[in-house]
Amino acid sequence: MSQTVRALFILGLGLLISACSITPIDDPDQRLISATEAPQNWHARGRFAYSSEQEKRSGQFDWRQQGSDYQIRLFGPLGMSSTRISGSSEGVEVESEGESFFSNQPDQLFFELTGMHIPIEELSHWMTGVSPAQQSADLNWQVKYDDYRDIEQHRLPSRIDLSNPITDIRIAISEWSLGLED
Repeated sequence: MSQTVRALFILGLGLLISACSITPIDDPDQRLISATEAPQNWHARGRFAYSSEQEKRSGQFDWRQQGSDYQIRLFGPLGMSSTRISGSSEGVEVESEGESFFSNQPDQLFFELTGMHIPIEELSHWMTGVSPAQQSADLNWQVKYDDYRDIEQHRLPSRIDLSNPITDIRIAISEWSLGLED
């Protein structure tokens, strides 16, 4: 092989390798929205998978958000073992196995009742794709959005992966509804 052909081959190979490492600066599918752009009233349904060293759980969820008020129902496999979480600015109520508990610390109460570390208050923002940068860094959570859907004038996530040093959570949203009135 002549030196010219070899040099062109190496140059072409170098360009090919460097092209594979270029990432777009503004990928619209990965752009996070601000809280002012997020819908305030919404309903989402889907599945979740939770994993930690002590626990592995999966199930379905039904989440209704109206401003800062929310109601979440979690169902175990085959719709068994339902848990209802109702929250507002005053606190959170968790109903599980026929008992009701109230606290102004939703994450702690939920952990005490279920053994699962879930950032409930922050999750209401992250569900709609609101930028978690500062909040998640303070809480030691990494948030990754893998897929989006256009719902009315909003671009909302279909899959969210949350992780911290002890917990992994995957949320797959199968259905979105906006503008709930109750």
